[in-house]
Amino acid sequence: IDNFDFTPPARVTSIKGSYSSEDSSITLNWTNPADSDFDHVEISYTFTDITGDSVKSKPEVVTGTEKTFEGIDGNKIRYTYYIASVDKLGNKSNEVKYNVSVNKTVSNVPEGFVEIPSASIAGTESWTPSSSVFVSGRKLEIASFYMSDHPVTRGEYKTLMGKDPSSASAYDKDGNRLTGDDAVKNNPVNNISWYDALVYCNTLSIKEKLTPCYAISGSTNPDDWGSVPTNNNSTWNAATCDFTADGYRLPTEAEWEWAARGGESYTYAGSDDIDEVAWYTSNTNDTGTRDVKTKKANAYGLYDMSGNVWEWCWDWYDWNISSGTPDAGPASGSGRCLRGCSWNSSAGRARVASRLVNSPYNRDDYCGFRLVRNAN
Repeated sequence: IDNFDFTPPARVTSIKGSYSSEDSSITLNWTNPADSDFDHVEISYTFTDITGDSVKSKPEVVTGTEKTFEGIDGNKIRYTYYIASVDKLGNKSNEVKYNVSVNKTVSNVPEGFVEIPSASIAGTESWTPSSSVFVSGRKLEIASFYMSDHPVTRGEYKTLMGKDPSSASAYDKDGNRLTGDDAVKNNPVNNISWYDALVYCNTLSIKEKLTPCYAISGSTNPDDWGSVPTNNNSTWNAATCDFTADGYRLPTEAEWEWAARGGESYTYAGSDDIDEVAWYTSNTNDTGTRDVKTKKANAYGLYDMSGNVWEWCWDWYDWNISSGTPDAGPASGSGRCLRGCSWNSSAGRARVASRLVNSPYNRDDYCGFRLVRNAN
């Protein structure tokens, strides 16, 4: 009995996948963990078509670091593989999820966005790491949605709004200071208030002939809203969101955390090693933001969900979320919720479960935002 070890092995890394339409096959490659007692991996899969996700297949035992799956249906949208490491005693790691696109012609995902799968959360689940949003008894229905794979950049913001309000210094991934509009364009926009984010969302929706999500005083046209307040404003605080509209909006806090977790159980969005996925105080030395998409993405293909800039969510901040808290947060409050950590925050703040509150009119050099759209 003294020799029994119930510690699961480490997960596989460096997964790569390729689809061959000629052979109707998908080939996966990966790196096995270095654990001395590692024995094999178990791989199962689902496929996605216009009706949704299939039932997960039975796991298949695979030795080595490569597996080719035959008989792939090119009419599906994608195949999702779930890979678990198994040691010689049968201990099994958490699964690593990897998507392989098949038929790109049937996908309506906007450029620069990824599709986040729907979820029915019963309030009885156990979450690793633990969550302050997915709490006991809180039932949530999260419809599938599209989320930008990066926070809105300085270049994107200036192209639409005609100005870049950012106040944080900009750097590339190697720590070189960047100056000039062209050089800083891929850093996340910052010094953005929650009010500013609503204006951007509706302005972009109108430009692309989509139905705007937000209304203030009954109007969805930001030109009718007047100047963006720099103090707390009851009219702007009473903004409403049409969650059925096809325009751009901020994620709810539940949507944000569901997407950040990526179907995994990592401490940070995509890894237990914070330096793989996040720009935060220890690797920026509190100097400023970094170019987006220069760290590893999570399993859903989202970059910078941990670190770089805090991201505004729709919800009023609820200090103690309970089973009765609505899906989109409480009806009122004193501050709006931000998620994700920033370039000048500690590692603890970068956890997928970490939360922050700020007044909706505040503009800080660590606050930015990310866009979502309905997938239906």
